[in-house]
Amino acid sequence: FLMKVFIDIGGHHGETITEVIKKKYNFNKIYCFEPSTKCFKKLDKIAKSDKRVTICKFGLGNRNSEFELFDSGKPSASIIKSGKNNSNNIKLNLEKIKIMNASEWVKNNLSSSDINVVKINTEGSEIDILKSWINSDCMKIFYSVVVMFDIRNFPESRHLEKEVRKELKENKYFN
Repeated sequence: FLMKVFIDIGGHHGETITEVIKKKYNFNKIYCFEPSTKCFKKLDKIAKSDKRVTICKFGLGNRNSEFELFDSGKPSASIIKSGKNNSNNIKLNLEKIKIMNASEWVKNNLSSSDINVVKINTEGSEIDILKSWINSDCMKIFYSVVVMFDIRNFPESRHLEKEVRKELKENKYFN
């Protein structure tokens, strides 16, 4: 039985999974990753209404670790500290979160015989996720990967997008 799996990395309040649970997309299993406790209530409500949805209450990255999430619950939430989230008010929206190694999760939960579609919108963490998958050969398991390169929003780290795009190209992963 061929499974059609959707992986939403950076689920926020469920904007993407609210769309992909529609019958027309025909997904058999939907995983949603969101580390911010401020988003869990809405995500849990969606999961309760659809047995295909699993909410993973942690983020993905290049290693198993804990991080501080700045602007927790907001669309701009990130583990990258920068001028835009480094205000005096930061303590109000700072949260300790768990991050799991992205390639480890893929190897333990996905099958290469399935159609695996992934969306990544993680305010800069997409770099660590993609590098984890490239370095472990996990990229081959995905039918389609949609990436928002939010690393562009962090001037001191913008160069990482070019590096990852180059690695993807060298490994023959194309748009």
